[in-house]
Amino acid sequence: MLLNRYNFIVWGNTPPEPADVSGLPVGSIGRVSSCVLLAPADVLRVYINIPTGLNLPNLNVALVADNAALTVVVPNFATLTQVDTPGLNAPQYYLNVVIPVGLGLREEYYRLRIGSAQVPYYSNRLWYNPGGFAGMSAIFSFRSVRDLAYIPYELPELAGFRQTLRLKCYAGNPQNDTTVESYDGVTTGRTRTVSVKQKRYHSFTVENADAFAEEGFSGMFAHKDLLINGRPFALKTGFQLANDSPGLANGTFEVWESGFALKTLC
Repeated sequence: MLLNRYNFIVWGNTPPEPADVSGLPVGSIGRVSSCVLLAPADVLRVYINIPTGLNLPNLNVALVADNAALTVVVPNFATLTQVDTPGLNAPQYYLNVVIPVGLGLREEYYRLRIGSAQVPYYSNRLWYNPGGFAGMSAIFSFRSVRDLAYIPYELPELAGFRQTLRLKCYAGNPQNDTTVESYDGVTTGRTRTVSVKQKRYHSFTVENADAFAEEGFSGMFAHKDLLINGRPFALKTGFQLANDSPGLANGTFEVWESGFALKTLC
């Protein structure tokens, strides 16, 4: 059973699988089907948005192998920060870590583990990529002014808190959206331009996306404050998965480049 949803990293008392999101058969996993990439020196900042909260015996986060034994490979990968949320009988938490350099790990799937060895909670699969990730991913950072998806952004201790993750994606060439206002002269019939407005948007493709990616992007795009590689963007079209195959499929979305806007009055 999933403990939380609407996030890129979800948790369960057994290792979450994509089929847990909808309860439907969604096919098998493949290489780098995880949307979240773990890369050395990156900041990983994620809120554990469990609606009821969760009592944990400690604040330790371990990195475990994605095998039957869920072998611990980095016992002290990160430390959680506890958030006492009004109205809940148990606290919530967020993870904030700079991924260590020189872990010596193989490029493959891993999971995070919180709780204890006796009562563990595991994340969905995350792909560790020690190099060569710049051309296949971007760093997404987002927050909301108001509470959203069981994340109490309005709490003083979360002022300025942003979820930050490296997500696999490919960006297409920028496209301009041009709006022209014009009129035809009464006597000459010539077309005269009154104003020209130009905006720019970018189309993204997420290859081999699973159900966790779909819900993660949907949750992220409900946030109005979005940075991609440190630059501000605004949502144009939401995340959509191709419906031509079960399970893994390519996803797409479009965003406006907030820093690009031209308007000319002629």
